[in-house]
Amino acid sequence: MLEPFLYGCPIRIPGKARLTSTLLVAAIAAGLSLPTSVPAEAASAQTGGVTLDGWGGLHPFGGFSLNTANRPWWPNWDIARAVAVRADGAGGWTLDGFGGIHAFGSAAPINTPVYWGPSWDIARAFVVTSRDAGGQLDGRQGYLLDGFGGIHGWGGAPALTGWPYTQYIERSRFPVCQPHR
Repeated sequence: MLEPFLYGCPIRIPGKARLTSTLLVAAIAAGLSLPTSVPAEAASAQTGGVTLDGWGGLHPFGGFSLNTANRPWWPNWDIARAVAVRADGAGGWTLDGFGGIHAFGSAAPINTPVYWGPSWDIARAFVVTSRDAGGQLDGRQGYLLDGFGGIHGWGGAPALTGWPYTQYIERSRFPVCQPHR
């Protein structure tokens, strides 16, 4: 079996894994074709990346230039759960704990597939799987992961079946990414 990779790093999934590896592995298992290359006319990808803090603050590093206009921010409230950004830095989306997906920069809005707020902090992560003609994430399609392992698609994303769902037992955690040895 081939080992799944995310941005050149093999994904090792311990007993508890969160969305990026969970959805990547689920998508591979379901036979989905995830784009791996960018068309020649697309803007070249930047180096570096961005981290998300619990309040929704976005912190680019390694020279990554990111348009953060209209980004969500919740001061003194640890509710931001995940971020997805376009490789060209034009914008992206932030997931809150209730399932709301908030666009920033020039990213198109996403109609969240589920919303548990304002009282149930159960959304854990999300992935955008659709790309525009230039090879950039466009928000039209993707998946949201809840804390029980439920995967909720939007924009016509193919349904994923056979995935473990553990109602009332939170099992979804972040992946551990380790370099090849």
